[in-house]
Amino acid sequence: MELATLDPVKRVTSPPDADVRRSVYATSRLSPSPMLLNLCRGPIAIDLGPDRPVLVAEHDYCGGRAWIPQLEPGDAVALTGDGVEDGTYLVTDISTERRGKAQVGDLPAADVVLQTCISPGEMVLVAANRFVPALQN
Repeated sequence: MELATLDPVKRVTSPPDADVRRSVYATSRLSPSPMLLNLCRGPIAIDLGPDRPVLVAEHDYCGGRAWIPQLEPGDAVALTGDGVEDGTYLVTDISTERRGKAQVGDLPAADVVLQTCISPGEMVLVAANRFVPALQN
């Protein structure tokens, strides 16, 4: 008779230290968002509607290029401010899309998607989910 054993379970109760901290400056719907982005006061949260992630965008020349493209899967991003649920978000996926061609339906499934341009023809999309304490191995 074989006996099964389980690995010890550890309760994770606090988020990891943030690799990046950002305060979202404003919230917008999709159509008036360029006006707020052009003010260069920080990232803005764009409400894309129900069952869609919050899009947190910042122009590359306003500071977005300094932090969004440097993120890697597993990195922690602390977000606060208008339009986002304050907390630590863990990066799950990174993709690039052609500027001006991406559609809302192309966004990865996540709680938030961070977006900035990385070249004249491309933008980066960083999917992240809010950290929720859970049982972890």
